[in-house]
Amino acid sequence: MTVIALDSETHLLAQGRMAPPVVCVSWALPDGRSGLVHQSEAEAWLHACFDSGLGLVFANAPYDMTCFATTWPSLWPRVWDMYDQDRVYDVLIRQKLQDIANGKYRGFRAENGCWVPLNYSLDAVQHRYTKKHLDKGEDTWRLRYAELENVPLDKWPSAATEYAVKDAETTLLAYQGQEERAGADQLGKWYHINQHAQTRADFWLHLTSVVGIMTSKDAVERLRAAAADEMSRLAAILSEHGLLVNGVKKQAAVRARFQYLADTEGLKLRYTKPPAKSKAKKPKEFVPQIVTDADACLESGDPLLISYKEYTQAQHTFSSECEAYARGAEGLPLHTRFEVLAATGRTTSSGQKVDGKAVGCNTQNVRNRPGVRECFVPRPGYAFICIDYDMAELRALAQVCYSWFGYSRLGELLNAGVDVHLEFASKMLHLTYDQAVERYKARKHNPDEPIEPRTGTPVIYNGRQTGKVNNFGRPGGMGDEKLVLAARKQYGVIITVDESRELKKLWLGMYPEMTEYFRRINSLGRDNEYYIEHLWTKLLRGKIPYCAACNSPFQGLVATMMKESGYLISRACYRESGPLTGCFVVNEVHDEIVIEAPLSQVHDAAMYATELWLAGARPFLPQVPPTAKPVAMTVWSKNAEQCFDSDARLIPWSPKL
Repeated sequence: MTVIALDSETHLLAQGRMAPPVVCVSWALPDGRSGLVHQSEAEAWLHACFDSGLGLVFANAPYDMTCFATTWPSLWPRVWDMYDQDRVYDVLIRQKLQDIANGKYRGFRAENGCWVPLNYSLDAVQHRYTKKHLDKGEDTWRLRYAELENVPLDKWPSAATEYAVKDAETTLLAYQGQEERAGADQLGKWYHINQHAQTRADFWLHLTSVVGIMTSKDAVERLRAAAADEMSRLAAILSEHGLLVNGVKKQAAVRARFQYLADTEGLKLRYTKPPAKSKAKKPKEFVPQIVTDADACLESGDPLLISYKEYTQAQHTFSSECEAYARGAEGLPLHTRFEVLAATGRTTSSGQKVDGKAVGCNTQNVRNRPGVRECFVPRPGYAFICIDYDMAELRALAQVCYSWFGYSRLGELLNAGVDVHLEFASKMLHLTYDQAVERYKARKHNPDEPIEPRTGTPVIYNGRQTGKVNNFGRPGGMGDEKLVLAARKQYGVIITVDESRELKKLWLGMYPEMTEYFRRINSLGRDNEYYIEHLWTKLLRGKIPYCAACNSPFQGLVATMMKESGYLISRACYRESGPLTGCFVVNEVHDEIVIEAPLSQVHDAAMYATELWLAGARPFLPQVPPTAKPVAMTVWSKNAEQCFDSDARLIPWSPKL
């Protein structure tokens, strides 16, 4: 396809204005022509450009495309058309795909042992092909184009014109360099095969970031007060033992506690590893230290060190998290920054800064702590609609096994509606499945239900949690020692390494396809370097370690489903006239999407969004069809349940304060 490279210069970003007005559009063609279009003529020019049939090449396409559409609303349907027609190319995404295939995403280790970092700015990407750097200094016009909004182009300073056009020309050079490299490299056929699915996902995730999400001042203050109370309670314990002195944590005392447990109880210590070599830094003498992080404290099983871990986490909530969440309670939303393509193929989220000021936070991986999610609230007159796939990773794993081996016992159970965690519990406790179901339903009210002494929870509940540990941990190749830690940290299950080994035998016996699965993974690499091609999308991950190779097929499949489903929902919000008109996506959490809908539209919007959520996933799970149900709520909460009015229409759930 013949292409044209495009770029825009805009007003400055600000909280609540993450798609600012466009001042000019620059362009470059492969025949050497390039130029600049002033805002006053850009709307008509872009319509003509979109009509041309040319492929549109960008560096950070969603930013430019969103700015085009918000500046000139007549372009909204045309922008969606460009994505629907696979006519949008992004040199930053293309470079990430290339690096993922070669096992060099965000950096690689050179032959001399030094770590070579890689980043994905336009300057960094084009430098790989031109060996030149762009001038992005503060003395350029980069942050000043708003001054020229009402100035005719022929009156612009030459430096302002040249800077804008240079970005489009450089974007085109990067694209051409990538095309040439894909044609020459051994792995080149994989470099761009998945690019359009990623650019579509990047667009709707960017729209999600632009809209942002609000928080509640009262909820943030409740969270802060709860964290303060917990810190006060734990401080008394830690101070008594010298791990906290006048409110200051004493690392030496913490390490001494670890050493004491090693000497008296045989605790296995972990030590810090030397940092990677870097050409940019002069190496310093490295002295290994005892690892004292949250996992190490939990793994120790020592009540004092666990209190230290809990104090540190409460302290982080009190300061960093509450401070970040409070910014969304002042009338303007928080804007997370989504990264569409991590090395795994999944998305990530991080905070954003504008002019040095934080305007967002990570809303994808919020702490699993009471009251944290509840800080996030819809705008007045709206409700949240949350939809997530049921057993997403396990369904994806089963589908991979169907595709690779032609069968999956796990898939059969999921399709039959069996709770596979309780199925594991029934085998572990020597019960029938029906007996396990009945005991689990009655666990809170049955005085005869035995208690697991190590956790103080009903045995049947502990059994189901143990099922989760194995069903979610084993497929990724997790070893027994790490599984023991994950069991305690994530599921409140306490098992020994020997017990874990026995449970592994049980799990492999339940799912014979998994023995073939691990054999297949082992055949795809050696020396802890594996090459995994994702199902359906053909995205290639190169030179990854064993556990990453085990996780990649099914985690990548879930990411593919989510990206396609999210695109369909976001498109319906902006492009269609229907139940989702006036709604918008405000968050994405791997296998969960959060939508804001006007209160009057909650039921219809939720039902239609769920249809689209499943429609996006079905092509990727043909033998283990996805299931999901929407939940409406007045605050974001894992405790939310489906609620219906007397006409059986979905209504928002609210927490009891």
